[in-house]
Amino acid sequence: QAYARVLEDVRFYQQSAYNLAPCLPLELYLECAVPQLLLDEDEQYERSLQLEPRGEDELPAACVAAAAEEAARRDSARKAGMRRLEEAADQLAASCREHAIARREREASAAGLEV
Repeated sequence: QAYARVLEDVRFYQQSAYNLAPCLPLELYLECAVPQLLLDEDEQYERSLQLEPRGEDELPAACVAAAAEEAARRDSARKAGMRRLEEAADQLAASCREHAIARREREASAAGLEV
């Protein structure tokens, strides 16, 4: 029954229509940060061998250290991406404010009022 419920949920979400609006800060983040977080196939294989050497059941200390270094590198890349995203959001908010002010000035001018 648990499997049936999970499959039912999966089917529901696959059939649902998603009406998503574009989000410039998110697009900028995905374009800037995500490629830095992804590894190509060769890098993935090398990383896999570092973390799980062939023929060994236990992770040696070097592998644990390598995993910690990798986690720190990815965390640093995520933080840098978040800073870029926050900067883009601030720029977008400033741009929206400028456009709103300009629109109000145009509307006031069209109505014959001084701003």
